[in-house]
Amino acid sequence: MKRALILVDIQNDFVPGGALAVRDGDKVVPVANRIQKAFDLVVATQDWHPANHGSFASQHPGMKPGDVIDLNGIPQVLWPNHCVQGSRGADFHPQLDRRHVAKVFQKGVDPDIDSYLLFLESIRNASVLREFALGAAARGKPVAAYKLGRSSAARELAVTHTGALAGEDDVASAFLADCGIARVESLEALIEALPLVRRTPIRTVGARPPQVAVLTTTAGGATMVVDPLAMRGIEIKAPTAATPARLAAADISVKPARLIDLTLSGTRYDTMKA
Repeated sequence: MKRALILVDIQNDFVPGGALAVRDGDKVVPVANRIQKAFDLVVATQDWHPANHGSFASQHPGMKPGDVIDLNGIPQVLWPNHCVQGSRGADFHPQLDRRHVAKVFQKGVDPDIDSYLLFLESIRNASVLREFALGAAARGKPVAAYKLGRSSAARELAVTHTGALAGEDDVASAFLADCGIARVESLEALIEALPLVRRTPIRTVGARPPQVAVLTTTAGGATMVVDPLAMRGIEIKAPTAATPARLAAADISVKPARLIDLTLSGTRYDTMKA
């Protein structure tokens, strides 16, 4: 199994002397340098804010860092200017060894929107996570999570590594879904998830699940699509009456069903020619 290391925001503005300094934040640098060779993949994230980022107090006259404002209808905590694109503060710490970093993922580039990515080995404090997720949803900020422990072997590893039970995976999935957290199945998907979840409205509690109808020319291929959709709470519905009617107009006869298989119709030359 390949191992990946994510270096999160090891930048000048987050170490002593920076605009948003973390006490002793520079002490992580030699640790990050030392452990990189032990991993198969090393990636880094980088705050990369435009100078007019909506979360900067400087963009709101009379306000100061720590104040909360209404930003596009969403409560927003204001921060000092930090990690501005092209500035020294946005640069990685000069002593950070980046020779093994395969890719840098810049974030916070939208002047108005922030989102959250979670990497979870276990769910120790479910109530805290729920409170955070519901608060994010109330502010209109999407949350995506990569939760380890889908297999029994991975759950055992989580226990030895963190001392916490990862829990049964179906329970974890149900909990994350109930909190409105989008779950992904790989590190790559987690990093690439934000553009998608930003465009996907957060579904309100009790709302009708998403629905999809399936027409296919290969039942096997359709099953490969239907399986992951159904596992993610998407309801497979029979097409409306208008669909069989349109097919009948093309001399294609089908029986109403949740999955309409057109395989046999596809073997007819006159149908395919049309």
